[in-house]
Amino acid sequence: EDVKVITKDNVNILTGYYLKDDIKISLSLTLQDEKTIKLNSVHLDESGVAEILKFMNRKGNTNTSDSLMSFLESMNIKSIFVNFLQSNIKFILDANFIISGTTSIGQFEFICDENDNIQPYFIKFNTLETNYTLYVGNRQNMIVEPNYDLDDSGDISSTVINFSQKYLYGIDSCVKKVV
Repeated sequence: EDVKVITKDNVNILTGYYLKDDIKISLSLTLQDEKTIKLNSVHLDESGVAEILKFMNRKGNTNTSDSLMSFLESMNIKSIFVNFLQSNIKFILDANFIISGTTSIGQFEFICDENDNIQPYFIKFNTLETNYTLYVGNRQNMIVEPNYDLDDSGDISSTVINFSQKYLYGIDSCVKKVV
């Protein structure tokens, strides 16, 4: 529904959304050819975020051995194209693909690792006292808002999980996307 076509550098990018049960799933995609669709991004509403978190937590850890495409297929993504294109549609992910979502408590962004496994990348959540921003990379978590003194050897916060000062891989791709 609400499909728009954006032309940029002779490439047609389609945006729109579809509903699966009570979940609104917004898409940005490019038709590569008659059998290939490149997914640029997916945005989920609050119910969609709950679904991806359930999907990720099936094995009880941050990363999942299930692929991102398995999650998207569980959201019936292929069914919206079957009437218009052949049934053997191939989906590929853009190099900067991000799946994002918004809830009443904050925002979430997920990226894929080299094996298309879902990994939380950016999470911003609100409490009564303050807002927190969490970047996740290389299985290390680091809260960057509010700002803490990295040289402080005292108790940083009980909200920090597996705090690490190591370089967070993947942040360069996020910066490139913004630039």
